[in-house]
Amino acid sequence: MLLGVDHTGFVTNDIQRLYDFYTRLPGVKVTADLDTYSGELIDRLNGYKNAKVKMFNIQIGDDEPGVKKGFSAGKVEFIQFIDPPGEKLNLQNNAGGNAHISMITDSIDEDYARLKAEGVNFSCEPQEVDFGGELQGVKVVYFKDPDGRPVELMQFPT
Repeated sequence: MLLGVDHTGFVTNDIQRLYDFYTRLPGVKVTADLDTYSGELIDRLNGYKNAKVKMFNIQIGDDEPGVKKGFSAGKVEFIQFIDPPGEKLNLQNNAGGNAHISMITDSIDEDYARLKAEGVNFSCEPQEVDFGGELQGVKVVYFKDPDGRPVELMQFPT
């Protein structure tokens, strides 16, 4: 029986650029610092001979489960294949196979203003969701990370 999700992983073509970006976001903690891995185990796990990867892991939020509306801290892994290098993906919002990272905040307007002042490009100002149900009153906004991957900020009503 499956028990849950430990983390989500994303492949990039420029790991240092993502490291510099994600590790400066508020509430983000590095759980596995940027390092390079190779060898027989990496070859077996990834299905390549002489594979070499760089990777780091982050955690968004506290370790306490149920921090906001039943959510616990989110863990994300970023990987770059040094050997063999991969092709750049189409990260348009509507591209099949694309994914996004959703982060919960307790102050979307403050985070929006601070990140915008730092040069982060948002799709619009934070918007309040009016779909009803559990999402009623949630505020949401999207921006792109340095790879062009969509990142969502969400604030639940208090």
